[in-house]
Amino acid sequence: MEGKQIRNMALVFGGLAALVLLLERPWSKEGEDAGKALYPNFSADRVDRIVVESSKDTVTLAKRGELWVIEGANLYPADTASVHRALEAVDHWTANQIVSKNPAKHSVYEVDSTGVLVKLYAGKDDPAVSLIVGKTSPEGGTYFRPVGSDEVYGSPDRIRSLFVRVERAWQDRRVFDVEPTEISRLKFEHGDSTAVLEKGTDGTWALKEPETFAVKTEEVDNLLRHVCKLVANAMPDTMPTPSQAGFDHPKRKVRAERLDGTGIDLLIGSQAWDGTYYAKAADRDWIYKVATYRVDPFFKDLHSLKAPLPTPAPPDSAAPAVHVP
Repeated sequence: MEGKQIRNMALVFGGLAALVLLLERPWSKEGEDAGKALYPNFSADRVDRIVVESSKDTVTLAKRGELWVIEGANLYPADTASVHRALEAVDHWTANQIVSKNPAKHSVYEVDSTGVLVKLYAGKDDPAVSLIVGKTSPEGGTYFRPVGSDEVYGSPDRIRSLFVRVERAWQDRRVFDVEPTEISRLKFEHGDSTAVLEKGTDGTWALKEPETFAVKTEEVDNLLRHVCKLVANAMPDTMPTPSQAGFDHPKRKVRAERLDGTGIDLLIGSQAWDGTYYAKAADRDWIYKVATYRVDPFFKDLHSLKAPLPTPAPPDSAAPAVHVP
């Protein structure tokens, strides 16, 4: 073999060996390949404000005690679980997720003026984290760029779906989230009329007021689901006063009560222009809009709940017939 060929092969093998060492990094410590946190001092618990600015709108979320709200012309409850999921994603961003350091490629990843600006505040005027969210990566993640930096990162998290949402998508429209099995008493009020359903020790339900009769279990289960897991269809675009919403004289009051006397209270007010009903929890100020089909079960005729009478047992055919002369 000629010397030139030997040298070329040596260069090839040397290059392969260097590539293996670079990829395998046998000298690195365990866990080092995971990369350093991009924001090592970040703490999701300290974030008290989130601002998301796009070319279409700006959404501002603020922490009030343990809850999050959407600030704007009206104040709406924010989905706290969604906020927590978004903030927890920041801990997954690492310094080794760089895909580009070239400013000329910012437009390729849409982390220039076409991107969405996300700012996370933690008790100060300056944001603790400020980044431009770009387009979705081919793997389903998201490209982003810290403000003031040329580096573009590719996160496996779906940052766009976590942070870039219209205001309605941030709203928490759950009126109640209680387990129906906890409830042992249902009370419906309409004007001077009152109806009370109670659960017996054997698990069956019965109407106690204004009449007394056994009721169908499946009908009560349906009522319990509608009140205990009630989710509104929307929040009002223009927030009415309690009087305008009809809560001074509710069309229906529904109370679902536990054995210990605690429970939830629903007020159903007047109908809005679009046919939905205004509704609210008696102990909270939020006003919701609930579709007719979610409210109809609370207006059922009481006798439609009545359980059928048990079928009489047939006579015992094995018993001998008695002949009367």
